[in-house]
Amino acid sequence: MKDYILNHFKGEELEKRKEINLLMKNWRNEVENVRKIKRDCYFASDGFFPNYFNQKIKILFIAREARWITADDYNDYIATFIKVFFPRDNQNKNAFTRRVLRITEGIKNNGAIKFDNLKTADNIAKEMIKSNDFGYAVMNVSKYSNERKDGGNANKKMINNFLEHSLSSKINYFQNELNILSPDIIITGNLWNGIISKEYLKLCFGFDLEKIKPRKRNGSVDLYEININNKLTKLLNVYHFSSRNTSDKNDFYLPIMKLLFEVSC
Repeated sequence: MKDYILNHFKGEELEKRKEINLLMKNWRNEVENVRKIKRDCYFASDGFFPNYFNQKIKILFIAREARWITADDYNDYIATFIKVFFPRDNQNKNAFTRRVLRITEGIKNNGAIKFDNLKTADNIAKEMIKSNDFGYAVMNVSKYSNERKDGGNANKKMINNFLEHSLSSKINYFQNELNILSPDIIITGNLWNGIISKEYLKLCFGFDLEKIKPRKRNGSVDLYEININNKLTKLLNVYHFSSRNTSDKNDFYLPIMKLLFEVSC
């Protein structure tokens, strides 16, 4: 399968990109063999954006499912964002990317930027494209892309089907992806709210978050410390990144920066 953005990666990241691509290829083949039906749903690869491995703090955002990642036939979350969504869309209007981009900007600057002084998400995206410095990673628990017209709502059945298909393998692809990405900080979008089977989540990550005591809490955000491949990693569990009736400032940016850097933004 052609990699449309391979030229965006250099040095160590070029090899890491090839490693992720091979993992995704094997993962796709695995779930297709279990399903026995090809093309009944689309497998959308994900992973890291350019310059992720060169960051002082490697940030991984984990969401529930891929959405609308097949329109351009890339079948690749990262390529679709770089080639289509970032150049075309107004990121200020998209709650998911708006929050992810501004949180990334804050963490890159060690929490030193006050929320009201942040660039707009659209300007952050344009600068990332120009410099080829995105510097974060995205992992969707379900790689089956939600193509429904009401794709703003999670497809619970499809998510859990993907997990059932994936976890029937002797290989834990989820933990393999986490090991390749080796994040310093993981930010999860309310994964433990009941949409995804808790038993599946435990198998995916190798731990039961509900049995781990948060190290700190600020508002609705909990900070945990977990072990991934013998590396102590910070995990922040927040509202889903697209959640309505939540504040970019008070429910996402401020508590995250406070918990990570003990600053007031």
